[in-house]
Amino acid sequence: MKITIDRRQLIAQEDDELRREGLLFFDALAEGRDELTLVWDAVSALWFSQAFPQLAWVRKQLGLMVCAPAADLRGADLRGANLGEAALVEADLREARLERAFLHRADLRDVDLSGSCLRGAYMRRVHLRGANLVGADLREVDLVGADLGGFTSLHRADLRGADLRRAELSPQVDLRYANLAGADLRGADLRDACLFRADLRRADLRRADLRQADLCETQLEGANLRDAALDGADLGGGARAELDAAIEGWAVQGGRIVRAGEEQPRPL
Repeated sequence: MKITIDRRQLIAQEDDELRREGLLFFDALAEGRDELTLVWDAVSALWFSQAFPQLAWVRKQLGLMVCAPAADLRGADLRGANLGEAALVEADLREARLERAFLHRADLRDVDLSGSCLRGAYMRRVHLRGANLVGADLREVDLVGADLGGFTSLHRADLRGADLRRAELSPQVDLRYANLAGADLRGADLRDACLFRADLRRADLRRADLRQADLCETQLEGANLRDAALDGADLGGGARAELDAAIEGWAVQGGRIVRAGEEQPRPL
């Protein structure tokens, strides 16, 4: 896709910094012309996002034709970038800065985002199946309706205050030691998820599906599990005291959660 930029657009900018930086960029490439035509592809979009993060007119264009499968973006500064619907399958985004980035419906399957910072990013309906998010900072991220199933690793990820309503976290998502304190998980699919030693204190799990999930040593103080599906969830024989207060209508037998009244009698 080609994009034409008129020098007068930049001169008309009211913001002094935007005008100064924009003209510096334009004059370096335009070679005396009044118009500059760019081929807008993954390379240009991502490069502009890093080199000129303040330029509002660049941000408006980001996301158009951004297709960079298996791209090497280690440590890239993409703060505030518009990468909506971008195709970045198998990209290397280790240690990348993506705070407040717009990633609506982006295809991030099998990407490596380990150690990256995505705090406050908008990631509704993003595709993250098979992604590596070990140790990632996902505080306050909007992941409503996101697809994180299929062996996605969120081991030791920080998801405090994240919005995961109706998110797909099945099957076998790795949430060991993840911090989900205060997260909104209403209606989330967590079947077979591994939440070993995860922090779910004050999390909202109403109507969440936790069937067959591993809840061994999970912290649940203050969690809201009203109407959650908990059949077969595993507590490893060590139900925490706070669980009794958190789940109404369920009982613990042999380390697994069963519906109250359906406990099997112990053999004599």
